[in-house]
Formats: sequence, structure tokens, C-alpha cells
Amino acid sequence: MKKVAILLVLGVFLTVSCEKKEQEPHVSNVNFTPCKQEVLKSSKLSGNVEVEFTNKGVQIKYYDFEVACDFTTVNVTHTFVNGVLNITQQGSPNQANCVCHTDVSYTISGIAQSEVNVIFINGVQVYCHNVSDSEKLCLYLNSENIDKTVPIINEFLEGLPSSNSFLGDEQNLQALREWLKSNSCVIDATILCISCIYTYPAQSEISFSFKEGAVTKEVILDIIMTNPLKAKICSIKEKDNQSNCDQDVIISAVEYENAPNHPISIIDMKIEGNCLKIKFGASGCSGNNWIVKLIDSGMIAESLPCQRQLRLSLNDIGDCDAYFENEMSFNIEDLQIQGNKSVILHISGKTILYEY
Repeated sequence: MKKVAILLVLGVFLTVSCEKKEQEPHVSNVNFTPCKQEVLKSSKLSGNVEVEFTNKGVQIKYYDFEVACDFTTVNVTHTFVNGVLNITQQGSPNQANCVCHTDVSYTISGIAQSEVNVIFINGVQVYCHNVSDSEKLCLYLNSENIDKTVPIINEFLEGLPSSNSFLGDEQNLQALREWLKSNSCVIDATILCISCIYTYPAQSEISFSFKEGAVTKEVILDIIMTNPLKAKICSIKEKDNQSNCDQDVIISAVEYENAPNHPISIIDMKIEGNCLKIKFGASGCSGNNWIVKLIDSGMIAESLPCQRQLRLSLNDIGDCDAYFENEMSFNIEDLQIQGNKSVILHISGKTILYEY
């Protein structure tokens, strides 16, 4: 009896295992027509795509898919991560000098409509569930489709007020930063510099970070200072999460001009990793009441190495003549300039070289 029971349990386990294996998404029933019409190699004709969800999965019909004239098959592969289905389809071989069109159809089994938010075929979006721009931004970030976030960001920029002044440009960049930070998947966003890349038109830089599994990644955007502003991805890198600094540097022309300017003297500065440690002194009632900020103007002077202007802002609540000294550290990683290994920092009359 025990042997029979064990066999029954094993049989149930194998059955369940097979059923689970069958539920894994896979491509089936790939069909295609012979060449319908030869076209020029430079043809940009875009095929029409039909997407239908059934109890079998996702059925795709792609009309007028461009292939080489000597193609013998169409290969279809896919990835499915966090609701984003990426499909790659390619005619093979693809070495002919002429191009023709074929109608392709196939099924990706084991995927329910409720699981799919977006479908891409060869990088082009062909299906999107009714989700907000913020949800799309997070979907693309979490499924490693970071380049797909650019149209969403540019759509936000197009809705900002027109501006023909430096301060208006900064206000729009601040609005972009706050919008990025409002997305649940974005950890932080920082304006790195304003009109600091001397192209025509000039470009600014803004960064934002997000989690990808256990890794924090940072995306740096170049913002072309047109009207409206326009974003493009400059770089994507892993970000060091370990920071023992007391504060982050602030990059803002407005704060640089308008933040409190209580008299302060810098006694010593040194850089350890990405932390700038500043020892300073000032008069006041108590050093415990000091509100201290390190503020960058957002402007970069072109030289070798480049230069940035900062000031140490102190707001002391009280009117006393006692003198106090203090030391604080600031994370200055956001002051790094892409393509450079160092930058000269001018801080309230003192200078230090930041190498990274």
C-alpha cells in the first residue's frame, strides 16, 4: 500500500510539474506567406499589426513584414518581464540585395491579457494597456526598456510653459525633476547643470536613479534647451549606494543667488571619495542652530579642467557675537562632468580639485 501511495504522489507531482512547464510562455504556430511584393531596399513601409488575446495566449498577425527576398523562414523570439512583452521577429537568411513583404502570424502561449501591459515588436510598440504615463515610465525602467522612457519624458516637457529666460528654463528643469521624483520607481532626481554644454542650442543635464533588482542605476539625461525642452539619454550607469556624507550638494542658480548669506569662513577642505569635508567657522548664538547648505550655481566654465562655482550658505537663527566652528561633509558626486576626470571647485573664496 505504501508503494502504491508513493507512486500516486509521484504521479501527481509529475503531472503538476508538466502542467507548470506547459504554462511557460513559448512561441508556436509560426506561419508566413511567400514574398508578396519586391520593394526597394530603402523602403520604410511599416506593416500593420493585429494583437488578439485568446485562451491560448497572445496571437500576433503582422502584415507586410519586410524580409530579404531569399528568406526561407521567420524566427520569432521573446522576453516577458514585469508586464512588458518584447518580441523579435526576423526573416532568415537576410543577405539578399532585394527586399520583399510577407504576412507573419504566430501565437505566444501561456500569457494572459491581464499580465500584459505593453507589447513591442522589433522595438516598436504595437499594444499598450490603459496605463498612465507614470506607470509606463516605471514599466519601462523595470523591464530594461529605458530608451522607451524618452518619449514619455518629452511629452511631459512639451506640456511645460514656454520660456525665453535662464530662470524660466531652470523652473522648467525643476518641474521635470519634481515630476521624475513623483514616480514611485524613481529614488531621486537632480539637476546637474543648466545650459552647461555649449552646443547650439545649449544643453543642460539632469539625472535620476531607480532600483533594478538589488542594483541602483542612474540615468543621465541631456536636456536640449529648445522651446519646448527636449530630452535624450546621455548615459546609464550603476550608482554607488554607499554614502557617508552628511548632505547632498544642491545645484540651483536660484538658490545660489537667494539662499541665506550669513558671514562664514572656510578653515579647511578635503575630499574623501565623493565626500567633500568642510571645516568652517562663523559667529552666532549656537552652532547647533546652523542651517548649512553647499550650493552649486549650475554653470560650468570651460577650461582644462572645467570649473564650477559654489558657495557655502549659512542661516543662523539668532543675533550673538560668539564664534563657533563646525565640520560637515557633502556628497559631491553630482558635480562630476561626463567625459572629464576632474573639475575645479570654487567654494566661497576657496578652491579645491575634485578628481573622480
